[in-house]
Amino acid sequence: MNERVARLSREALKLSAEERLLLVEEILASVRASASSVEAAWAQEIGARITAYERGALEVHDADGVIDEARQTLKR
Repeated sequence: MNERVARLSREALKLSAEERLLLVEEILASVRASASSVEAAWAQEIGARITAYERGALEVHDADGVIDEARQTLKR
């Protein structure tokens, strides 16, 4: 734990139980908001990749070939 987090933790522990719960709820809400934006970005990226695949605009490789190539590269 870095010093800033340790200091914040010490300060938070001085709050009442109710105040700590409110603080936790606020922090969790901010994390969930970040996670939601990441999920939305991935959903958009997945949609774009599917569309490109369906148009034939992507070069595709079968998994076995990719794994074999990776193993050969790692042996070098």
